[in-house]
Amino acid sequence: MYNNNNNDFRNEEDFKKYDDFRKYDDHKKCYDHKKKDSKCCDECVKTLAEQLEKYKCEYVAVFEKDAVVIGRVKAVINDSVLVLVDGIKFVEGIPFFIPFDKIFISICAIKEFIPFTADQATTALEGIRNSGRKCLL
Repeated sequence: MYNNNNNDFRNEEDFKKYDDFRKYDDHKKCYDHKKKDSKCCDECVKTLAEQLEKYKCEYVAVFEKDAVVIGRVKAVINDSVLVLVDGIKFVEGIPFFIPFDKIFISICAIKEFIPFTADQATTALEGIRNSGRKCLL
């Protein structure tokens, strides 16, 4: 496993995970700083699309500017659109959530994402549904 203190990797797989995270972290910096450099943004979006593709059929939490979307990755279309299914979306400041069968999200709008195991996704979705927020639909 990767050791933050001295960049020590126990095996090649750990290094690859770290390298993938580093590329993903570059996207966060590009998004956070709202760079207008289209080359940077194109590379960031492509890298994020590659990372999301690795979690196909798994649940993720996607963070947009003012919203969080939790769903299962169905597809990444042309490295620019993420398709999630069977999830919910909630927006900051609004006391309800929106369930969906399918949602399309521009990868440019994504700040970051967190992959979940099936158990973690179930716990997160149940927690949100039982949090006192009302379902819009």
